[in-house]
Amino acid sequence: MITNYKKLPTLLQSRKHWVLCDVPGAADPKHPRQAKHPQWGADSTNPATWADFATASAAVMLDDADGMGYVFAKDDGLVFIDGDHCLGADGRPLSPFDKWLTMLPGYCERSRSGTGLHFIVRGTLPDGCKHKKHINGGEMAVELYDCNRYVALTGNLWGEQTPLEDAPSAQAGIDVILQQMGMLADDGPADALPDQPDRPEEEIQAIIADALQRDGDFAQLWSCTEHPGKLGDESKDDLAICTAAWRATCFQLSEGDLMHGLDASPWAETKDNNAPKWHYDKWHGTGHRSTGDYRKNTALRAYKKAKQDEAAALDGFKSLAPEKPRFVTAAELDRMELPPVQWAVPGLLPAGLVFLVAAPKMGKSWLAFDLCLSVAAGDDWLGYETNQGATLYLALEDGLNRLQKRLKTIGDGFTPPPAGCTLAINAPMLNAGLLEFLDGWLTEHPDAKLVCIDTFQKVKPPQGKNENAYGADYRICSPLQAWAIQHNICVLLVHHTKKGVNPGDIFEGVNGSQGLTGTADATLLLSKENRFDADAVLSITGRDVEMERYLLHFNSTACRWVMLGTVDDQERQNFQACPAVKTIKELTAQGPWQGTVTELADEVLTRYPDAKLPVTPQGLGSYFNELWPSLKYQGIEHGIARGAKKRTHTLKRKS
Repeated sequence: MITNYKKLPTLLQSRKHWVLCDVPGAADPKHPRQAKHPQWGADSTNPATWADFATASAAVMLDDADGMGYVFAKDDGLVFIDGDHCLGADGRPLSPFDKWLTMLPGYCERSRSGTGLHFIVRGTLPDGCKHKKHINGGEMAVELYDCNRYVALTGNLWGEQTPLEDAPSAQAGIDVILQQMGMLADDGPADALPDQPDRPEEEIQAIIADALQRDGDFAQLWSCTEHPGKLGDESKDDLAICTAAWRATCFQLSEGDLMHGLDASPWAETKDNNAPKWHYDKWHGTGHRSTGDYRKNTALRAYKKAKQDEAAALDGFKSLAPEKPRFVTAAELDRMELPPVQWAVPGLLPAGLVFLVAAPKMGKSWLAFDLCLSVAAGDDWLGYETNQGATLYLALEDGLNRLQKRLKTIGDGFTPPPAGCTLAINAPMLNAGLLEFLDGWLTEHPDAKLVCIDTFQKVKPPQGKNENAYGADYRICSPLQAWAIQHNICVLLVHHTKKGVNPGDIFEGVNGSQGLTGTADATLLLSKENRFDADAVLSITGRDVEMERYLLHFNSTACRWVMLGTVDDQERQNFQACPAVKTIKELTAQGPWQGTVTELADEVLTRYPDAKLPVTPQGLGSYFNELWPSLKYQGIEHGIARGAKKRTHTLKRKS
């Protein structure tokens, strides 16, 4: 086995994610071991059992182990792809790996067997995807992991390398592999039907009533009282009405909600305890021969069929963009009297398509609801003035009870709650009449300024067959963006982030392809260092808005976000208030200062005894090295003279 651990990516070497493998005398050589204590097992889900690269590589050099491995963690933003037995006798990759190579920029090495390849690239895996797939009759296999997995690495480089620090996202390639290999999660409801519905009775009935008005086929099956019914076979009837119900309700209901709602139909009344009794027993899970699975399996089969029907209907889903191009000359454009861009919130939210993105349970729904109430009332939002007008809040993940509770909490700032804010808990999907639905509301509210859809996933149609993720996302969002521009209104889509956000470009964390943000006129991303923090950063970018980062605070009493200022202003204030910076300013006020970092630290602690500084020389060196570059913004120059035994630093005011 060839190993060259010095060739491993520096990004991996910098992280404390290392374990040992192939420890002599271990009962199971494949089970990872701790670098500091090779006799103890390591756990890929417990960071306390991992070590830094230096400790792990030292253990290998001391023959405590024959190999070492890297543990992939949830927030790494990295995906490991293992091609098992993918190299031919000539050392070249076999199909389909040969085609994947160009789609996976990043690190690539030979596996320990010498017949496989390891890829480490930037990206994430969708929840529920399959992690391993055998191909070519089981002779080859592909595995993908992004967390809770250790991998024994070799450093035996293969092919062209791209440093992970500079590598672009390989998400498109990852998506292609998952799709081609059939490793995506099955898009269906849970395996078991809950005993109780998730929504209140009145909400279920309201959604079904709306579906009955919009879908004639569903209405006909719902009202069928024949026994057997429309299709002349009870099993076919059961599948047909369940399929129609999923489709007509736009998949808004849980499986338990759906079954509960159908039980109130005239169709359900045909399932009496008379002949044929065997079917009654199957449906209700009664009788000595019944397993109780029929009802569940029917719902699951119906769900998949409805999803297939929906995907097939995508071919008729067209963009609102005009089919015939419209040409204008520069002179004509100059003479046009065009309406100005309308703003829901001047400087932040323009007319057009806007994404509000955050991780789940981060407070984005509170922020969106507050926005709708503020615009409808003409009140400030996050310290910004709003253009008063009608708003529509589609709370598609909430029920009326939860919305009322939120309104009474946040509504203390709105007395009375603004009449111009309309709420709805259900709406059709984009390919099933959403734009027509919005047209109807807009006709009744010509002064509308804002439509908020919470969440986008509830109205997003599925990706079509043989369609890549970018193309699908761009096609799906374009009609909504065109509608927003056409009516000069802001459409805010509440959406989720994905795992593994690139700290260099947090907007890459938007869940989905770049086709989503590519159609957006602005994107707002709410992020926290810790989920339980009350403070968050709202990052904004867009075509007509200034790129900026704002510091927000969540008032837990009023359940409203409050603007504290820009992140740059806050960082500037924190920097100026830093005891070390204040000390340097005081020292240089009388002229140049010279000394070591230890002497400078003594000066800081003399003036500010409560200052928190590292205690070791190495720690002090790192602390002040991060400080020196920013001093220039305070009008202070920094120089260094390296002697044989010490480094002397010079600090002085700029002349």
